[in-house]
Amino acid sequence: MNILVINSFLLPYFLENNNLGGHTIVSEDILKNTSLFKDFDEFLYDRTEEIFKDGKDFDLIVLPYSLNRDNLMEYSGLRLACLIRFTPIFRHQGVPFLFLGPASSEEVYKIDKLGSVLYTSRIFTSNTNDETKFLSLIHDISSFHFRKDHLTEEQYKSFLNRVQIEAPSNYGTHHSIANEWAILRWIQMFDWKGNAPSIKNDHFKYMLYFKWLMAKMGVRDEFNNKKLQNPIIPNLPPKSRILYIDDEGDKGWNNLLGALVRNSGSELIPFEGFKKGLSKEELINNIEKFIEITPAHCYLIDLRLHDDDFSSNSNLSGLKIADDLLKTNRGKQIIILTASNKSWNYENAIKKIGNNKGVLGYVVKESPEYNYSTEETYENFSKLSRLLVEACNNSFVADYIEKLDRFEKNGKCPKFDILENFIDMLCLDKDETLRTNALNLNVFIEDYIVAKPLKYRTKNELPRDGSFELEPDTKPRLMRYKKNKKEKVAEYDRDRIVFSQDFSSVEFLSTSLVPKDKILMNDTDPGAVATIAIVLHHYYNFSKDTCNSVLKLRNIRNNVIAHHPGKLPIKLSDLRKIFEDVILNILKKDFPC
Repeated sequence: MNILVINSFLLPYFLENNNLGGHTIVSEDILKNTSLFKDFDEFLYDRTEEIFKDGKDFDLIVLPYSLNRDNLMEYSGLRLACLIRFTPIFRHQGVPFLFLGPASSEEVYKIDKLGSVLYTSRIFTSNTNDETKFLSLIHDISSFHFRKDHLTEEQYKSFLNRVQIEAPSNYGTHHSIANEWAILRWIQMFDWKGNAPSIKNDHFKYMLYFKWLMAKMGVRDEFNNKKLQNPIIPNLPPKSRILYIDDEGDKGWNNLLGALVRNSGSELIPFEGFKKGLSKEELINNIEKFIEITPAHCYLIDLRLHDDDFSSNSNLSGLKIADDLLKTNRGKQIIILTASNKSWNYENAIKKIGNNKGVLGYVVKESPEYNYSTEETYENFSKLSRLLVEACNNSFVADYIEKLDRFEKNGKCPKFDILENFIDMLCLDKDETLRTNALNLNVFIEDYIVAKPLKYRTKNELPRDGSFELEPDTKPRLMRYKKNKKEKVAEYDRDRIVFSQDFSSVEFLSTSLVPKDKILMNDTDPGAVATIAIVLHHYYNFSKDTCNSVLKLRNIRNNVIAHHPGKLPIKLSDLRKIFEDVILNILKKDFPC
């Protein structure tokens, strides 16, 4: 047999020979050059890889429970055995191990749960110091004819189920573990062309705990180098500002997401004020002050931002911040990006924050417990990308709400519920909401301008003379008005409304009594059309094109929305333009802030 003896200086003296009873002995001091390593598991991996390089094969590995002569209760020999079991590229997954030492398996297990490995297949223990008894023992082991490179599926499952490996002590929570795992996984899916963003730690991929989890979950798909993704957020609006709040951001997320957003022509703005010693309330207060002074199109927020969040599943700091944001302005675009492996438990809470407004969506960072295929990893990133694009495209909603609130805080401007409803449905770019929003704008204009055209303006502010040209599909021929208490019907000169008289005492009226055979366009209220044109053009100084866009919307309402269920000849962008160019400017003139 070829026998690999690890740290023979901690084993019986006869194992220092190169040949023992016809067996070849290869001795390795696995802890040499220990001053060079920062993380023990990473160092152990590198040293083991070095031992097995160049196709070296061994039929048995003999080692002490601990590899450290200064701490015999460290039990790092158990870690080495597990590492070899978990690492197929070492080609010794099925090799038998023989632990030599005075302690029994029971005693080792009581002290360290990793002693569970001693109760798995192809693990042998002995406290002998006698050469003859040792040779007899390895003769018995060799009689099993174990394949060093292979365990049966049943044996391997039994090994994985029995062995107990605890998370590293410097990883206080699953939250931290999942964060570092997901960073590595996401970086691997992109073609960085040599410019991959730096992450704080990548040694965790060597940790025994991760290797155990990966082994339990099965072999993961590797990303095909020929199918790596372009490191961008596809279709992200240029110059978008994304505010990122994550206590694990400095582990690499700030750099990873920052590179993806920057490559897309936009900016990621991380909150970097996570300081030890702050209470949860102090942290939340600092974050909200940062949000207040930092303009952003959308907000990417982790659920758990403070250590106290891990002792309670309620009142998570991330949810508190999202809730406060939405209560301040329900149009804020918020996405939850979390490493919580039980985020579905908070789905209802996520939907109810901000007076039931809810966030745009949430994405769960991958964790090693879940066997994500490459397709699932791609889809997880694609989900985040879609949400970011949607959030930045819809960021105008918060701006609209802020502007309406500013008018209403003026004290004289009433609250226009119909405009509030219009804004709430803007994000739902669907045919049914497009129809509703077209109706909402029409109703507002008619109520504000046509029904009560002089409510917020004095009569002497109306034009004394002038003209307004109309598009062929928006021009009425008649309009009723009252002057000096006498009701009159005005005619229009071809394609224009002509004003050549004193309008200081004119009151515009309904035209329901105007004979329909004298109405050129298909509008049941041509006088209303004229009123809209007169007030928009002469009082608010809107251009011909702007006025006709409003009249066109009215025509669509009367001739398409009211009678035809098909596709509308108008887009959401057209409605937004009318709201921005017309409605907001009307309110700005009537209720200056």
